[in-house]
Amino acid sequence: MPKKKNKISAYDRVLDLIGNRDYSVSELRSKLKQKGYPEGEINSALKKAEEFGYLNDIRFAVNWVKNRKEKKLASKRRLLMELWQRGISKEIAQRALEESYDSSEVEIVVSILKNWLEHDKEPSKKTIVKWYQRIVRRQFPSYIIKEAFDICNLDWRCILEYNKSYKRGNFYNENINNKNET
Repeated sequence: MPKKKNKISAYDRVLDLIGNRDYSVSELRSKLKQKGYPEGEINSALKKAEEFGYLNDIRFAVNWVKNRKEKKLASKRRLLMELWQRGISKEIAQRALEESYDSSEVEIVVSILKNWLEHDKEPSKKTIVKWYQRIVRRQFPSYIIKEAFDICNLDWRCILEYNKSYKRGNFYNENINNKNET
């Protein structure tokens, strides 16, 4: 497949892209490759952008962690995975987490649960199971979730009941729900 002839230089393309949002070096390299720029031009454009301070993987990672932690209430594990997917090395990702992840994961899960409890003061066991599943999808460890449930006075043991009943296929059966509520 022939390479496309680009009207603007790779460096100008980098400046256009980083004008909209922060990128990791790896993300920009990938975008420039997709646009058909030759490897040599990509390398020199990225090097020049780094020299002028426009590109910095550490700054990108720290900002990414701060943003995702505040807006998405994500776990450390999830943030680490997302940074790796963006081409950030393990060392830089760990450093960004140390610098930017100042609250404990338990505090974050407690704040999520308190928000949900504002809308549902006395959640059913089925609701508690759903909340647990939603938090697990955010990749918080189960021991953190259990501690947060205890702080919020939520009965996390219904999750264990759900797991046992789910294997039998009858958790949502009215008889089981009625028996569990007594």
